[in-house]
Amino acid sequence: VDIDWEYPGMIGDSNMYRPEDKEHYTDLFRNLRHDLDSLGNITHSKYYVTTAVGGSQAYIDHTEMDKVQQYTDYINVMSYDLYGAW
Repeated sequence: VDIDWEYPGMIGDSNMYRPEDKEHYTDLFRNLRHDLDSLGNITHSKYYVTTAVGGSQAYIDHTEMDKVQQYTDYINVMSYDLYGAW
């Protein structure tokens, strides 16, 4: 499962956000990892959790990537738009 939450907790292109998105972002990955691991125990399969994240300091400031990383198998850093949308 690949999660691409573009702007958690901050203004983005036409998205709604709330300050508590920072914690909700972490909760999403924690719960997804738990549920997929439980399913994997039943099906004897490995389910991967990946995410695409912004490469900016603002993205890091508005998420808990230090916590999120433990629930993911891969984190893909999007390096476009570093200096804004063109």
